[in-house]
Amino acid sequence: MVVKNMAQNFRVNNEKIHSNRCPSTVLNAVPSNCTQITFADLKIGESYKDKAIIGKIGQLNPIGKRANGYIRKLLITDALSKDQENQKQLTVFLLDQYARDSNAAELEGYIIIANFLLEKSTLNKNNELPLQVLVKTEECQVLFGRKCSSSESKSSNNKKSTKKKDLSCDENAVDEQGLQKKKKENDESH
Repeated sequence: MVVKNMAQNFRVNNEKIHSNRCPSTVLNAVPSNCTQITFADLKIGESYKDKAIIGKIGQLNPIGKRANGYIRKLLITDALSKDQENQKQLTVFLLDQYARDSNAAELEGYIIIANFLLEKSTLNKNNELPLQVLVKTEECQVLFGRKCSSSESKSSNNKKSTKKKDLSCDENAVDEQGLQKKKKENDESH
């Protein structure tokens, strides 16, 4: 499931976990049956059913084809971490339907991944964790959200009002065309 708007009706989970980096609307979007965990809590061999990680997207590769489906690689940092300086990135692979539905993902945006699979990374660089998240089973949930600053919201409001003006101009043009067509039909019938 991909959600563009994080403001949903989920209850606030794990209020003890708080970060200056992660907006409350993102925290509130975590499914109510899931516990939020940090990247430091990730260990190979454990089950991550009913657990969710929240990341900030630092690298977003395009959707690619593989032999039997689709794939998209992301590198994310822990949005719940208190240490913002020395964070390592976590590699996330969205597979098949999750990759195709990931158009809402954007750089510096947020991603919530619940009920995921974790395995040892096959290739990692110095700034990456030796783990990777696979999102491929039906139980997985993926939610995307974007970080909105006050300047972005002002500009988006201006864009919306401009679009409304453009639509009203188009409606007037359509009405004028309709009137001209009726006038022409009336002239031809007389």
